[in-house]
Amino acid sequence: MGLYKGQHLSFSLFGESHGEAIGMVISGFPSGMAVDREHLAEAMAKRRPGGQTGVTPRQETDAVQIVSGLKDGITTGAPICGLIANTGQRSSDYGALAEVFRPSHVDYSAFVKYGEAWDGRGGGQFSGRLTAPMVFAGALCQQYLNARGIQISSRFKQIGPFTNCQKGDPALEVLLAKLEKEKDSVGAVVETQVTGLPAGLGGPDFESLEGQLGLGLFGIPGLKGLAFGSGFALGGMYGSEANDAFTNAEGAVSTRSQHNGGVLGGITIGTPLIFETVFKPTASIGIPQRTLNKALETVTIEIGGRHDPCIGIRGIWAVEAVTAMVLMDLLVANEKG
Repeated sequence: MGLYKGQHLSFSLFGESHGEAIGMVISGFPSGMAVDREHLAEAMAKRRPGGQTGVTPRQETDAVQIVSGLKDGITTGAPICGLIANTGQRSSDYGALAEVFRPSHVDYSAFVKYGEAWDGRGGGQFSGRLTAPMVFAGALCQQYLNARGIQISSRFKQIGPFTNCQKGDPALEVLLAKLEKEKDSVGAVVETQVTGLPAGLGGPDFESLEGQLGLGLFGIPGLKGLAFGSGFALGGMYGSEANDAFTNAEGAVSTRSQHNGGVLGGITIGTPLIFETVFKPTASIGIPQRTLNKALETVTIEIGGRHDPCIGIRGIWAVEAVTAMVLMDLLVANEKG
C-alpha cells in the first residue's frame, strides 16, 4: 500500500494492475461537501485507457464505487474509500516475461526487494494502472479547491520532438500512430499552473511546498523530473535576470516575472504556482532488446501486450490529481491553524 501522509489528510493507495480491484482511502477529508458525480466521471474518463491514439488499448470502465465516507452524496468526515474494479487485464501477455528483467522496468528492483513472491503482471503495484485511484482522489480534492477559487490546469510543453503541442494536433497524431505501428514510445514534458492559491502555504526546510509536491508527484509511475518556474534554466541565468521583482497589482502583491514559480523559501506568495514534470518514454516496447534473465544470462526479448506509446498523455491527469491532493492538504491544515 502506498501512503501519502500530509499535515491533515492522508491518502492510502492499494491494489495491483492485474488484481481484482484497485482503490484509494482518503482520511481527514472534511465533512459537508456534496460530491459532484458528473465531475468525478469526467475526470475518470480523461485518464481511462482505450479509445484514442497514444494510449494502451486495454479497456476499463474505471467506474468508482465509493463504499464509505458518504451519506446521501455528502462527505461525512469518515474515511472515504473508492474501489475501481479491474476487468480488462490479460495476464497471459506476461507469462513469457516472468523470468527476465525488462530494460528500464521495475522487474529487477522489485525482484531484489520482494523476491519471487512479487506479482509482476502488468507491473503489479508499480503500474500506471494505479493512477486511476489517484485521479479519483484528485477529483474530490479539485472540487474542494474549485469552490475556493483555486484552479489547476496543465499543458504539454513537449511530446517527443514536438513542443507546445496538444493531443489532437495532426502531426502529433501521426507520430503516435507511427509509434504504435513500430512498437516504440516517446517521453513528454507537462507544464502545470495553479491559480487562486493564497500566500503562506508550505514552510521552510523539509516543510517546503516544493518538497511536499515532490513527494506526491514522484508517486506517479514513469514521472522522472520536477522543476519549478524556470527550473534548470536558472543555472544559466544571472541574478539580474532571475529575480522576480515585486509589484503592487491593484492592492495585491504580485511579481513581474515567474522564474521562481510562485514559491519562495518553500512558501507560496499568492502568484500562480508554476512547475514542470517530465515522463520517461514507456519502458515496455515491442522492439527487440537485450537484457538479463533471473539466471543473469543475456537474452533477447520482444515485449508484447498493450502499452501506452506515450504515458504522459494520461499521466497529465495524474499530475493534476496529485497536485490537488497535496494542495488541499496544505490548505485544510492552514485553515485549521
